[in-house]
Amino acid sequence: MNKFRISLPERVWRLSELIQLTKYVNSGFAAPAPNLAKRTVLGRNALSDATWVETGTYYGDTTEFLSGIARLVHSIEPQDEIFVSAAKRLKKKEKCDFTPRNERGSLTKNPVNARRKCVFLA
Repeated sequence: MNKFRISLPERVWRLSELIQLTKYVNSGFAAPAPNLAKRTVLGRNALSDATWVETGTYYGDTTEFLSGIARLVHSIEPQDEIFVSAAKRLKKKEKCDFTPRNERGSLTKNPVNARRKCVFLA
């Protein structure tokens, strides 16, 4: 078997990403940007030694991507069902800290150190 052969799920995923990107370009780059575009921009401009605070986590795709780059990612999601889903999916990621909207002092578990770089992503 050829080690460079791409599996069917991988081909479907890549095709899906290409379709999303094509629609994004054809829309004149109207928001929201597809995940591929977001990951490309974040990967190119990310501060690897920074703490990231992401608001509106949704399913956690960007949070997961940033956890591979950043020192720590604080993720705040206002919708309870989506928060639970994302937190459960990424619970084994040590660099991810999930905070539900109703928790006071959202960043107290792993507070942002004022002497370190911090990036806020809305």
